[in-house]
Amino acid sequence: MTVDAWVTLAVVVITVGVLIVDRFDPALVMGGAVLALYVSGVIDSGQLLAGIANESLAIVAALYVLAGAADITGAFDGVTSKLLGDADRNRPRAELLRVCAPSAGVSAFIANTPLVAMLAPRVVRWCRRTGR
Repeated sequence: MTVDAWVTLAVVVITVGVLIVDRFDPALVMGGAVLALYVSGVIDSGQLLAGIANESLAIVAALYVLAGAADITGAFDGVTSKLLGDADRNRPRAELLRVCAPSAGVSAFIANTPLVAMLAPRVVRWCRRTGR
């Protein structure tokens, strides 16, 4: 293996370790890992900017902004409360279907990562409200 491969392996192992410890923001950890690869000369500035300038990354970032706006304004609270309804302890599969079916339907049109970011707080609130 080359020196670049060893440096990359070390950065990956350290990054995973820091993410497992969960003491720092994941975005900061990942940015630090990329910066370490850049400073050590494993990647050049073109490769660094190619990852940041990716069109898919910009789309997902924009969807995160929309998910945050929807969460702050409560735009989907009425819809999600009607879809999720009240807990029915005798029918856990029906509850699971009420969560999964709308998510699966919407995921056909929206990227999964922002969809999870948008739905996760609502599902957590539903779980707390219903004692799940």
